[in-house]
Amino acid sequence: MTLIRLTKGGFTISEVEEMSLDDFYGWLEDATKLQADINKAMKAK
Repeated sequence: MTLIRLTKGGFTISEVEEMSLDDFYGWLEDATKLQADINKAMKAK
């Protein structure tokens, strides 16, 4: 599985051999929060 993660500097692509669902949902939750923060920052400009 390939994960593409948004970061402040752009994005990172990670190859993940195997990931438990708990880890995946944790990652997804973090990514969603980060995206919300990015959206707020863009609107604030």
